[in-house]
Amino acid sequence: MKKITYIAAIICLCFLWKGQAQNTKIVSLEKKQSTSGKQEGKDLEYLKAGTPYKLSFTKESGPLYAWNKEGGVEVVEFEDVSLLHELKNARHAKDFNAAKLLIINWNNNGDIGIAEDDLAMFQNLRYILIRSYQPLNENLVAGLIHSLRPSEIRENKIEILFETLEAAN
Repeated sequence: MKKITYIAAIICLCFLWKGQAQNTKIVSLEKKQSTSGKQEGKDLEYLKAGTPYKLSFTKESGPLYAWNKEGGVEVVEFEDVSLLHELKNARHAKDFNAAKLLIINWNNNGDIGIAEDDLAMFQNLRYILIRSYQPLNENLVAGLIHSLRPSEIRENKIEILFETLEAAN
């Protein structure tokens, strides 16, 4: 009888642990832009597609800075999940601290293993945007970020957004 109780408890814990990401606010970028206030929608569009001060991590050339004005980095983008180890690179701490948007391009290559300590240097982060050419939805994104629990995203000060990209023809 004890064995059955232990097994049931372990199974419940497994489901509850995986379910932590379900409590995180995850919404499509399109829905967020349509339901947010006019100014917030403009700000988000500027961060995503405008010309903010940006730090991009690419496989070919490492970190690249792009900017058109003075000030700190507003957007940090990772071309691939395999580059996320750079989140722990203290050399970029000043840039990470100022960033408002973290963009992660997911290429159907496993989960996005980010946790609280990975976001420790992002003091001004407002959004994490997960982009992919594969169709994304709330459940899939929740599974990808299962290691990121709601308490780790600073009591809902950071929103998880996703966007399915269209392939160029």
